[in-house]
This record gives sequence, C-alpha cells and structure tokens, in this order.
Amino acid sequence: MSSVSITQSERMIAVINECIEKLQFLGAIAPDVLSHRDELTAFVGGEISRIITKQRDLESKYEKLINERGALRGLSNKTRYKEVQMEIQDVSVALRESTKSLCRNLKDNPNIAGNLSKIHRERTQLLDILTSTNAELQESGLFETLATRVTQDRTNQANQKEILRKERETAAAVKQLDVDLENERADHAQIVTEQRAEMAMLKENLLTLRTKASVDVRFQRAEANAKSASIIRFSQLNSARMPESALATRPTSANIPTGQPPGKLRRRKSLGEMPRENDTEQATNPRLDELKRRSKEEQERIEFYKTEELDDDEARAAEMDPLYYEAPPYPKELLKDELEEDEKRRKAIDDQRRRRTRKLSVTDTNKKMVSQIMANGLVEGRKVWTEEEIVQRDLDETISAFRKKRDTENWSEKKNVRRGGGGGGGGDSLDARLGKEKVVVVHDEDFDPRREIDEDAVGGLTIGKGVEGGASREFRHSRKFSTEDRILDEMVIEPVIKKKEEGKGKAERLSFKKTLRRSFRRSMDAFSRFTGTSDEDYRKIYVDDPASHPMNQPPLRKPSSRYHGRRRPSLEVQPNLRHLLPKAERERLEMMEGGGGGERRKSRLSFDNAKLMLKAVGSFVKEISEDKQKKKEKHEIFVASIKIKLFVSRIVRRTRRKVAAKRIQKCWREYRHVVIVEKWMIAAGLDRVDRIRRETREEKVRMQEENDRKVAKRAARKAAIQAAQKAPGGYIKPPKGKKAKEILIIQGWKKKD
Repeated sequence: MSSVSITQSERMIAVINECIEKLQFLGAIAPDVLSHRDELTAFVGGEISRIITKQRDLESKYEKLINERGALRGLSNKTRYKEVQMEIQDVSVALRESTKSLCRNLKDNPNIAGNLSKIHRERTQLLDILTSTNAELQESGLFETLATRVTQDRTNQANQKEILRKERETAAAVKQLDVDLENERADHAQIVTEQRAEMAMLKENLLTLRTKASVDVRFQRAEANAKSASIIRFSQLNSARMPESALATRPTSANIPTGQPPGKLRRRKSLGEMPRENDTEQATNPRLDELKRRSKEEQERIEFYKTEELDDDEARAAEMDPLYYEAPPYPKELLKDELEEDEKRRKAIDDQRRRRTRKLSVTDTNKKMVSQIMANGLVEGRKVWTEEEIVQRDLDETISAFRKKRDTENWSEKKNVRRGGGGGGGGDSLDARLGKEKVVVVHDEDFDPRREIDEDAVGGLTIGKGVEGGASREFRHSRKFSTEDRILDEMVIEPVIKKKEEGKGKAERLSFKKTLRRSFRRSMDAFSRFTGTSDEDYRKIYVDDPASHPMNQPPLRKPSSRYHGRRRPSLEVQPNLRHLLPKAERERLEMMEGGGGGERRKSRLSFDNAKLMLKAVGSFVKEISEDKQKKKEKHEIFVASIKIKLFVSRIVRRTRRKVAAKRIQKCWREYRHVVIVEKWMIAAGLDRVDRIRRETREEKVRMQEENDRKVAKRAARKAAIQAAQKAPGGYIKPPKGKKAKEILIIQGWKKKD
C-alpha cells in the first residue's frame, strides 16, 4: 500500500481524533452496567417473574385435576367427574392465556444488561482500531490496520450472506421434498387401492366363472343322463311292443339241451348256420338296431357338446388365472377376510340358485305338458328349471311362432293393400284379407314359470298362451295385423331375430324380450305425453288401479248422425305441445278458448293436422335426444312404436269421419288390453314372489318347531336323569356307553316310582 501525502494524513488524523473524542464522550455518559445490573433486573423482571409463578401454579393445578379425573373414571359418581372435567377445561384455557402473556412480555422486554455489555465491547474495539490507525498515520503515513479490519469484516459479511442464502435454499428444498413425499405417498396409496379393488374384482369374476362352470357342467351332465335314459326307455318300450313271432324266433332256454350252456351250444354251430341266424335276427328286428344306432349317435353328440362347453368354461377360467396369480401379494389378514367373504358369497349364490329352482310335477290329465317333458328327455317326469332355461325356452317359442306366421302369410299381398283408402275400404279390405286372431291370456292359480305369459310378442303374434286345465279367468281380444304392426315387426323384431341368428353368445339371444318390452313402453310413454297423462298416472296403470287412468275409461261413443259434415272428430291438445302446431292452428285454438258464454272451451286439434303433429313430435324427440350418434335409430324406433291408428288417420274428406272414429275406439281398446296384460303380468310375478316367501316362512316355522321339540325332549331326558341320580337306590351303573347308562337310570327311576 502506498503512503498518503502529509496534507491528507493530517486531515485523516484530525477526523480520527474527533471520532475518538466523541466515542470517549459516549463511554463517559453511558451508565455502568455492572453497578446498575441489580436495579435493571428488579425493574424488568418483576412482571415476568409474576407471570412465571402464575403459570407454575396453573400447571400444578392442571396435573392435580388430571390425576383426580383418572381416579373418578371407574366410579359411579358422574356428577363429580363432570365437575372435574369442567375445571380441567377452565384451567387449560387459563394456562394457554398465561403462556401467551409470558411470550409477549419476553419479546417486549429483552436483556438490557447484555445489550449494554455488547455495545461497550464493540465501542472499545473501535477505539483501539482508530487509535492504532492514528499512530500509523503519524509515523509512516499508512493505515494498514484499518484496511485489514475492513477487508476482514467484508469477508465475514459475505460469508454470512452466503450461509443465509444456502439456508434458504436448503429450507426450500426440504419443503419441496416434503411436498413430493406427500404426493408420492398419495399416489402409492391410490395405486394400492386400485390394485386391491381390481384384485377383488378379478377374484369375484374368477369365483363366478368357476361357480357357473361347475353348475353348467352338473346341469349338462344331468340333462345328458336324462336324455340317454329317455332314449333307452323308449327303446325298451318299442322292444316290448314287438310281435310275438319275432320274439319266438330267438333262441330261448327251453330250446337249449340240458347240461350244455348256451355258449357251448353256439360254439358247436357250423359256420354256415351262424350268418343265416344273424340275418334272421336282423330281419325280424330292424327297428331295435335303428334305435340303438340313433341312441349311440345321440350319446356321442351329447358328449361332444358337453366336452365343448366344458372346454370353453375351462378356457375362460384359464384366462382369469394369470390375472389372479400375477396380482401383487396381499396382507395375510386382508386375504383371510376376503376368503371368508368369498366363501359366504359362494354359499349365498348357491342358496339363491337353490331357491330359484322349480320341480315341475307331471300328471296324466295334462297330456300337453307330458308330451313336452318327454320331448325334452326328463327322468321320471321331473326336472329342475333354471331362470336362464325359462328365458331361452320362451325366446325359442316366440321366434318359431314369428317365423311360422311370416312364412304362412302373404307379405306381398299386404304390402300392396292401399293404406287408408277412401270410405274406410283400406282398413276393411285388410281385415277381410287377414281375418281376426284371438289372443288368450290365462291366469292360473298354480303359476308355472314355463307357462309364463309372453307379454312382449307383438306384430301379429299371440300376446299370451293358454294351457289346458287350471285356468280361472281369461281375456279374449280380437286383433288385426295392421300396417303399423308390420312396420313394428320390420324395424324392431326382424333386427333382433337377425342378430340372434348371427351372434354366438347368449346376450344377443336373451335381449329379444328386453327390446320388445322397451319398444312397447316407449310407445306408451309417447302416447302419455301426447294425451297429457303424467308419470303418476302412468304408474297407476301398472301398480295401483288401471281403472283410474283416463285411457281405461269406457271407449268413445259410436259416430252418430249429428256430425252432418259440420263437426269433425278431434283430439284435445295439451299446452306443452301447442308450440308444435302450425301458426293457423294455434290462432284457431286461442280464438276457441277466448269464446263467449262464460266458459272456456277445451282446445281441440282437428284431424287435418294429425300428420303434421306426428312429424313435429318426431322432430321434437330427435332434438331432445342426448345421444347424438343414435338419433336416427331412436327416431325410427319412436315412429315405428308410436305410429298407431290414432296418429296415422288422415281425415281429409268427410266420407271417412266414421272410419276415423272407429279407429279411435279401436286404438283405445288395444291400449287398455295392453295395460290389462301388463297389470296381470306384474300381479302374477308378485304372487309368485309371495308364494316363495310364504313357503320359505313356513319351512322356517316348521324347522323352528322341530328344533323346539328336540330341545324339550333333551331337557326332559336330562331332568329324568338328574331325578334318578338324586333318588336313593335309583342309580344303576351301566356296563358300557353313555346311552345305556341313561336308559338304566331312567328304568330304575321308573321302577322306584
């Protein structure tokens, strides 16, 4: 470091001397810390000492109350326990407030003596540095001591700032790591939960598949055995009916010489005689050989189908096994609980299947049912029918009936029939061509699921099938195969049948009934919207009272001569559908409602706009449809199911008004008939459920009574044994066995009495 000039050194010396004098003056006027330490302590520490003493008292009281509450917990003195609990709460609140006050006083009143000592120490160090710098300037004109101290202080400050920066970065990193750790824990917990749920689902699916496979195998085996037994029984029956001449040609025991077994006699025959004998037997009994051959082929076919279904079930189970065994390991406790739940679920499934089974008894009077049972190859006239078999059987019967109707009738002739011809000729000619079809709905007291009504068959099929015997009432209704029924068949029934033929699974085949039921209910919903019936009224049709619904009221009166071409048949229009009408029609309705006479006339829609209303309602359904991809399909189903005679009646000329009125009446009657059938179906289902519950309840009562009798019997026997043991001379030690001992004791007790 280069020395400074004399002038600069003198200036620096003067400034440093002035600083030294001011620092010495501050040291002289500052109080002595050691001499005034007791006074400062007494002034500042009084309030803090009082707060600390109060806090110690509260802590001791809190500890005492806690011990007292622990002693009172097991006693019956609840009042004292509650008082101690309230005191503990008050003391805890006071202790919390005392702690806050102590912290606040300590923060407001720091250590003054320590602060003064630090100031005195730093002032002394600064005076020493300034004195040394002044001496160096006077001697050599340098200030190395001051420069060294300043450089050292700057280095220390830089190091402190770096330490603070690193500390902040470390704290931020620790905070971020904590956040990442929480996120990882949450993700891990979510993954574990999903894997456990998936594993439980896979286990349940595997259990269901195994249960279904075992049940199917048992059922197929029983069915195959039943069919084989039926074929053998049929063969035996045919052999029993053979003529006596054929049986006489066979060798009998009477024709065999005495002392020679039949096998030995056959061995002695010549080679030329044996073919002739075989030819004779084959000629006399060709029917038996044919039956044996057919029985063998049938048995092979059954075994093939049974093996194929078993292979399919085993393949599905094999597909599920890797998913089951590749799952992550489960805790032993949870695995044990899940195994117990699986066992309970399996037992519940078996019980449910057992409750659903039905044994169909066969009588000699019901020949139709006997023929059906023999055709299915049942053993001794009994079989257990599952719900899946019932649905499949109804589906096959419905499809076969539809195909038979479709093949027998002339479709091209119906397509050429003019729709809605003049003067009602179209409808009458169609009736004359197709005729009327009787639909019978039978209510049987002994309800059988195999004779369950096929309520979804539409388009010329029978709505219900009657069975001979056991019917208490029936509904007869004449129905014609109209254009609307044909449209419904082509748009709803035909696609389902085609899908059933193409698909290999059971889901497509079993969806036949659901599709038809859905189309029927959609038509009813749309008709209810058009006529203004609410959802509550719609429910009344099925559950509460069909007679309360406006559609179940008596039909319209026959058209009389009072029309005379001046008044047309019309239909009431609800306010929520009025915006769908043309403007001229809306103005006409408003004018009719505002007419004189003091009464508001009902707004009615003329049949001139019936077709426009149909198009408007169809467009409205398309607009409110949620599924945009299936709007066209929904619209077609809607039009096919709602296109009933009331909507397609185009009344343009006056000569067709009577035909329109007749169609209105027919529409209402058909709708009422559908309601009655649906009502009966629900009632029959409820009756079946009630009967099952009643039988289950009676079985439980019977088992309980039997158990009570056993308990009473055991109690009586125990009382007899005790009485025999207490009586003098009544105890006899049996030679062996507890049962013999009890018998001898009771005998001795009875002899004594």
